[in-house]
Amino acid sequence: TDPEYWVGHLRNAVLFGDGMRTLAADASRVYLECGPGRALSSLAKLQQGVVGTQVLSGLRHRDDDAADEGYHTALLARLWACGLPIDHAKFFEGEERRRIRIPTYAFQRQHYFIEPGKVSVQAAEGAARAEDVIDFGWEPIWSPAAVTPASEELPKSWLIFLDDAGVGARLQRKLQESGAQVTVVHPGDTYSKRGEGEYVISPERGREGYDALVRDLMQSGELQTWLEAGVQGITTNPAIFQKAISNGAGYVEDLQRLRASGEPPEARYEALAIADVQQACDALAALHRSSGGEAGWVSLEVSPHLAHDSAATVAAAVRLRKAVDRPNLLIKIPATPAGRAALVEATALGINVNMTLIFSLQQAVETAKAWANGARRWLTGGGDPGQLYSVASVFLSRVDSIIDPLLEAEGSDAAHALRGRCAIAMARLCYQRYLDLFGRQDHPATFGDLVQAGVRPQRLLWASTGTKNPTYSDTLYVDALIGPDTVNTVPEATLRAFVDHGTARATLETHIELAESTLVALKPLGIDLVSIGEQLQHDGLAAFEQAYDQILACV
Repeated sequence: TDPEYWVGHLRNAVLFGDGMRTLAADASRVYLECGPGRALSSLAKLQQGVVGTQVLSGLRHRDDDAADEGYHTALLARLWACGLPIDHAKFFEGEERRRIRIPTYAFQRQHYFIEPGKVSVQAAEGAARAEDVIDFGWEPIWSPAAVTPASEELPKSWLIFLDDAGVGARLQRKLQESGAQVTVVHPGDTYSKRGEGEYVISPERGREGYDALVRDLMQSGELQTWLEAGVQGITTNPAIFQKAISNGAGYVEDLQRLRASGEPPEARYEALAIADVQQACDALAALHRSSGGEAGWVSLEVSPHLAHDSAATVAAAVRLRKAVDRPNLLIKIPATPAGRAALVEATALGINVNMTLIFSLQQAVETAKAWANGARRWLTGGGDPGQLYSVASVFLSRVDSIIDPLLEAEGSDAAHALRGRCAIAMARLCYQRYLDLFGRQDHPATFGDLVQAGVRPQRLLWASTGTKNPTYSDTLYVDALIGPDTVNTVPEATLRAFVDHGTARATLETHIELAESTLVALKPLGIDLVSIGEQLQHDGLAAFEQAYDQILACV
């Protein structure tokens, strides 16, 4: 009841992790969270040495549709299964229940209860007697109509959560008889996969099992659906992995196993990332083979903390390529000056690279030159020209996000007219320079010797294509940049938007003069694209470093 006690609780650090590590020294301990919510239970399961099945919640989650009595009976059973003695006789008969008044805080005087209101019935005003008996009442009359058969076919894939009454099982049989693919989920004590298309989930554990189920279903089905729709590859970065690992429960068991192994956090993260990337590479292997290596690539990024250390970047690239051990792997390296030097060495070793965080035409050209130097060294050493593959990832929406406010601040109509056009203009000029470098008929190709030797030119890849400005089209950076020998990586929301209402036609080589005049018009306004590109690369690298550090803290 001392106010200072509660002030200390609010202001001082809670050493939860230290306390849990001390408790976890005894592997037989069982942890029961008392009170509403699952916050402490979730945190406890993430601690090293704590067995997830020995962490229980005393109250059901507010979203659980289970009866309280049934939940508590199941909770006692789980406590008993964990080794705790349960006085069953005391629970089932002869138990005397008492209500104990719990004191409130002595310093709390505010009354928070809502007093019951009074129900008042007010007679309708203007009521009048109907003179004609016909007006005393009415009877609805329904007009029969023929049943119109559904014009659309039923979905071919179904997810059914089975019930105890057998309704779900009967529906499952009917759908399977019609040729549909059915995945079923049984209620149980913990999440598991029984077999192909059959899962067990614990409703009492709240979102945990559902996240794991969604992850498994995505790995097993949704990726294949997108591949069938025309998706040609997969990319990753620290921000993507950080979101997946921190928000999903699908990694909980793997994390517990890796923590028990004593490996450092970076090794734990790489183990998780490598396993996911290997699965993606295997899913795309057939496409990679059938396309002759033109498609079916999966990217995995080196630690962003190595972006200014070329030797360490090369060493990481060699190590990751060996660990993943798949022919359709691209090692992603930031396009800093040190990263470009690492690109030369990695390409000379036959490592296929995705150069990322390119924000200007100058950075794109320097990246292409570095790749060409490495490719020539690979050929000089007797390397197979057909083995090399590389992309240069040019980021788009972030360019407009930083330039548009500058144009708005300038205030003129001419400046306002340039909003939302600069990134696309830069991308189109990057592509023009790519054509110059790799073999345009009316231009002496700088890298013509590589093309003649059978080396595939480094392709341009459009990245950061999710529209940041809600007033722009959600497919802006896809519709405007469709052209030969390019790649466009899109977030899932943008991909769905393009499938729904995008325009699939060649647009990359259109309006080139307009693109040139757009970038030229920025100079009198004091907007330096080279400086902006350097700043954006610095900021992007910092964001990746932050996400990477958050991953290490999470694992």
